[in-house]
Parts: sequence; C-alpha cells; structure tokens
Amino acid sequence: WSDPKGWSEKMKAVDPLFIEGEKEYIGPAGESNGKEGVGASFRAYCAFDLPGGAVTARDFVIREMVVKLSDGCVLALAWAASWAKYPADTRLFPSRVRGSINISGYMAEPVKNSKTGKTVSSNVTYVVHADPKGMLPAVLVEMLAPAQALNVGRLRDFFDLVDEGGEDYDSKER
Repeated sequence: WSDPKGWSEKMKAVDPLFIEGEKEYIGPAGESNGKEGVGASFRAYCAFDLPGGAVTARDFVIREMVVKLSDGCVLALAWAASWAKYPADTRLFPSRVRGSINISGYMAEPVKNSKTGKTVSSNVTYVVHADPKGMLPAVLVEMLAPAQALNVGRLRDFFDLVDEGGEDYDSKER
C-alpha cells in the first residue's frame, strides 16, 4: 500500500473523493534497535473533490511514516508538510484550497488463528485530525466527517481483492 508506484490508482479505489496525487519515498524512518523494524518515510500530494460542486476542491501535502513493529502491528502516521513541487495556490480564487493534516494514522494489528498462529485478518484503528481550511458549509462538514470512516472499509475491500489468490497475510509483502 505504501509503495509510491501505482499509489494514485490505489487511492482512487479507496477514497471516492480522491482526484489525483503523487507519493515519493524519502528514506528510512527511525532506527533499528534490534526490537523494532525500520520503517519508511514518504511525502505525498493529495487532491480531493468535495461533493455538491459549489465548493472548491482541497489539496494536502503530507509527510508519512510507515513502520512495522516486532509484534506485527503496522503503523502509518501522516502530518502536514511542504513540498516545493506542489506549492499552495494562493490566488484570490484558487483552483484548490490547501488544507492541513494535523495528524492522521492507521494502526493495523494482526489477528492470528489460535491453532495455526497465522495471521487471518487485522483490526484497524484510524484517526484523523484535519483542517480543510477555507469556507465550508457546516452541513457539508457534518456529512464528510463520518464518511471518512468508510475509507477503512474500502481499504479492507481493496486488500480482500489483493488476497483473493488464497494466500494468507503472512505470505505477502506489504
């Protein structure tokens, strides 16, 4: 999922509001202390449409860290960043309003089969604290906030399609 190659297409499959974006590998995230694995660090540009057509689309630039812990949990954390390649549109009537991700993250905890010890699924916790900036009707904000949780379900569906070959989670690199 974190591989920059094909990331934009994967995002479109998971988030119906996603318009376009780019993800770039920056380097390792953290140090290996013998107990936890070294993760990866990325930056990404993401643009999202908003329903209703009467409001300006939003875009975000984020820094992301993805780490697999020794217990098998995977953490993906993101926060607002800058990227010279994608400056904010500061015109009076911008094509997109630059929002800010204060913090966003997923934690996927493996669920193991008690008899075989193999991972059969994951429990996912998702948190996001974002400011879309600009003027938005309250009814739109109230409609969008709960809909973000549906992205977790669409992410599950995406991985279900990836795993249709009958392979278990432990045999796939993610």
